[in-house]
Amino acid sequence: APRLLHVCCCGRVPFPLPGGPCCHPHPVSSCALALFGTMATEELERILLDLLQPDNAVIQQATIRLKEALKQPTALSHLCQVMSDSQNAQIRQFAAVLVRRRLTKHWRKLLATEQDTLKNLVLSTLQRETDHKVCLGLAQLAAIILKHETLEKWPQLLQLIQQGAQSPDPTQSEVGLLLLN
Repeated sequence: APRLLHVCCCGRVPFPLPGGPCCHPHPVSSCALALFGTMATEELERILLDLLQPDNAVIQQATIRLKEALKQPTALSHLCQVMSDSQNAQIRQFAAVLVRRRLTKHWRKLLATEQDTLKNLVLSTLQRETDHKVCLGLAQLAAIILKHETLEKWPQLLQLIQQGAQSPDPTQSEVGLLLLN
C-alpha cells in the first residue's frame, strides 16, 4: 500500500520522520529534500517529462521507469511533492492525475493522519496554483478525496468553495467553481 509520509508543521511538505525539520523559514521543498533527498523526486519529475515527449521509444522507457518508481513505498509522497513544487505546469498536472489514480484505489489504506495531510496539501496547492489545467486536475483530485470522505470530515473544502464564491478575485472564483463542478 502507498504510504504518505509525515508532514511539517505548516501541513505542506511531506517527509518520512515525525518531528523532523520544519519548512519554516526555508523554501517549501528544502525541508523534505533534506530528509529524503532530491534524487527520487527529481527522477520522478524527469520520468513524467519523458512521458510527455513525442518520441515513442522515450515514452516506452519512461513507462517502464514509472511503473518501477510507483512500486516504491514513498511514491505517493514524491508524486505529491512534484504536484506541489514542479516548475512545469504540465508535470504538476500529470502528477495530480497520477495521485488521483492512486487514491481511487488506495485511499482507505492510508492512515487518518496521512489522509488529513493529503487533504491539506491538495487545498494549499490548489489555492496557490495559477494554471487552469493544473487547477482542474487538483479539483478532480479533491473530488476523489471527497468521494471517500464527507464534508463533515473536510470542512476546509467547503470553506475554500465559499471563499471562491464570495471573492472578487477571478482566480479564487475559478477555484471555487472548479470544486463545485
